[in-house]
Amino acid sequence: MIVEKLAALGAREKIWLAVAGVGLFAALVDRTAVEYTARQFRSLNTAVQKESERLAENQRVVRDGRLALDEYLGIRKFLAEMPAGADVVGRLKADIDELAGEAGLSILSIKHRETRASFGGYYKECFVEIEKFEAGMKELLTFLHCVSSSPKMLRVERLTLAPQSDGSRVSGAMTIGKIVVVGEVAGEPVDAATR
Repeated sequence: MIVEKLAALGAREKIWLAVAGVGLFAALVDRTAVEYTARQFRSLNTAVQKESERLAENQRVVRDGRLALDEYLGIRKFLAEMPAGADVVGRLKADIDELAGEAGLSILSIKHRETRASFGGYYKECFVEIEKFEAGMKELLTFLHCVSSSPKMLRVERLTLAPQSDGSRVSGAMTIGKIVVVGEVAGEPVDAATR
């Protein structure tokens, strides 16, 4: 019945029917294959955009890390001039004795107090305690100035003073710390002078 009706159509009607069939087929393909492909492209575009943002963030972190490393390498020689291992405390005591001798501070008793790892283990702070010292106020201030301006990264952690009976001198105790950069090999302090 449909075939007979199609055969009875004129040439113009057959052409319009074919055009309508092609249009219907195109609409069907658009709704199925093209829409599916467009969804896939949108999904891929979103994924590419997210990965591009992650890449930009990672590149920023790497760039900042390189800047931080360059800055660290630039100042590393100022952070430590210490030998490795057990010599750290002995060298620290020797540095303090040298500064005390230059300033005129008389150290009566000194001992190693503690070593603390800091900042994720990248550096250590070594401390010595001057249990008893004697000096005039001028000598004490000179010593404190020498400690704070020393390129050996020393700092006074704690200071206790008591005037002596004659009033011209003071005695007391203090704790002095030093920052030591920890090297990459075996967790030993780095001798920055050799780097």
